[in-house]
Amino acid sequence: MTLSEAFAQLGLPPDSDGRAVRRAYAQLLKGLDQVSQPQAFMELRAAYELAMAHVRANANVQEPGAQAQLNEPQADAFVRDSLAFIARPAPGPDRPEHAEPTKQMELAETPEPPEPPEPPEPPEPPEDVANRVLDGWQCRFQPWELDAATQELRILLKRPELQGFDNREAFERQLARRIAGRTFGARSSALLLAADAVFDWRRRGVGVEPLEHILDSLARLPPMLHKVATGLLGEPNPDSARELLLTPRFLGYVEQQWQSWLKWWLPEEQLHHWGLAWHRIPIGTRASMGLVAGAKLAGLALKVLGARLAIAGLIVVAAIFVFRTIADRTSGKQVAQEKQACVNAYADRRLNGWHDVPSNKLYSLRSCRSQGVHTIPDQRGMDQAERIARVLVDPSTGWIDSSPLWGDYLRLNTKDGRAFGFERVGSVPSYCANIRAFALEGMWLKLGDVPAATALVREVAWCQAQLLAAKNEGRDNARERVTYGERHESDALWAFLRHTDAWPDGARPALPLESLVRGNTAAGFDWRLPT
Repeated sequence: MTLSEAFAQLGLPPDSDGRAVRRAYAQLLKGLDQVSQPQAFMELRAAYELAMAHVRANANVQEPGAQAQLNEPQADAFVRDSLAFIARPAPGPDRPEHAEPTKQMELAETPEPPEPPEPPEPPEPPEDVANRVLDGWQCRFQPWELDAATQELRILLKRPELQGFDNREAFERQLARRIAGRTFGARSSALLLAADAVFDWRRRGVGVEPLEHILDSLARLPPMLHKVATGLLGEPNPDSARELLLTPRFLGYVEQQWQSWLKWWLPEEQLHHWGLAWHRIPIGTRASMGLVAGAKLAGLALKVLGARLAIAGLIVVAAIFVFRTIADRTSGKQVAQEKQACVNAYADRRLNGWHDVPSNKLYSLRSCRSQGVHTIPDQRGMDQAERIARVLVDPSTGWIDSSPLWGDYLRLNTKDGRAFGFERVGSVPSYCANIRAFALEGMWLKLGDVPAATALVREVAWCQAQLLAAKNEGRDNARERVTYGERHESDALWAFLRHTDAWPDGARPALPLESLVRGNTAAGFDWRLPT
């Protein structure tokens, strides 16, 4: 058998590679019965080995560009040796099994080099896997069969391609998108509840806002209305309409209360078909059931109203609580500030031994008593100042705390031992106006304090001198006259005081001021507290 005959028997061209030779040999061997056709088998085997020897010889290149070829004599010898090897008898005692092989046999029995492994195919993307599974899913449940929908979904999730985490997540994501787009038609609502039961979408989140809104709305429904929502998915018929009490009024209530998601939940015209199913119920039955449905609607309305009132009540209670909390904090802060101010005020007065107490601070010092921050010396100092103030103020003008005589200019219980004294604060016109008012309205003669009365007369004289100087300098205008206190002018009193011995350079004969003070002071009265 020549080389060309060997390739012809295999049905291959002479330049075929080893893979093509093996494939052709295996194909021809399948259609050959080796028991009944031993000669054909031996010829096929010889052709195969001759062709493989030629392929191996071509693979062993001696020089670049040169290929080893079997010539015709070598091929004939190879065929003869191969046929002889195939047709040899079985080994016996006198014929060892492992005889000396010929060169052609060694060439034929040389192991073939391993073929390089084919590169693995890239894995299918998870989204493609999810879409392929969903495209091939044939839903068999009816739109109202919630348990069947859940069972079918659980069976679908057992498929091998959905066991990986990425593929499972992609499937859940694609399923949510298709349900939201109502790809499953009338079965979409039942499939949404099934997916929620399997994946716990309401708690974990779906990632699709419309579906989350529907699941939240269904969860807030009372059990009776939840049963109605799932029952509306079924085939409209009089029996179901009677069981669910789907009166026209109740259907109107459903359409109004669930309008934000009912259009997605039910197929188009589904409520209309339920209304037709209700009208197929006998009129007598409809009348009695209408009363029952009306009572239930009234109960629902009362529940809604009660819930709203409860919410409003909670809001009011919360508002009151917040207001009281803020008020208590503000009040507490204010009390703390007032207490600290009292501590500071008493500390200042204590530092001065409760002398030279400003008359306009009496009210604040009195109110500080309730804070409990005063000491025994503080109490005695306050009592001394109040004793003086009660004599100075005419009771008919009001309580001492609100007397118009008080101001920074008037100090009580002075350091030099007088009942009152003066401090020239502010502008001269303002200060002199206060001095005149005090001389005219104050009960200073009743205190029995001659040094304090003398100080007052001298302050009045000083103010008169300031007024005279202002007139001489041409500053006597209407505004200054008012400012100087012409509303508190008394020529008679000034003339009388000018004749006392306390007035500097007073007119003669002089009147003793001490006699005036003693004559107006109650017998036995002393403005000082008993020791």
